[in-house]
Amino acid sequence: MRPRKTVRIEDLIDTANHMLEHSTCSREARCGVSALLESVLHATGNYRGFMYINGWPCKDSTRVKYSKV
Repeated sequence: MRPRKTVRIEDLIDTANHMLEHSTCSREARCGVSALLESVLHATGNYRGFMYINGWPCKDSTRVKYSKV
């Protein structure tokens, strides 16, 4: 069986959202996840916004959840 060459955008959003909510890595790493995801979503026309997990104002603005397609 040949390996897949594509990934579902919904799966990518789910993975990034999980990482952003539950990650214990640095703030800079979460910023990188957000930047990469936003870049892919804008490039594919799938950006639908985000919300802060703990509401606004918040202590950590990298704790966000991106809306699904």
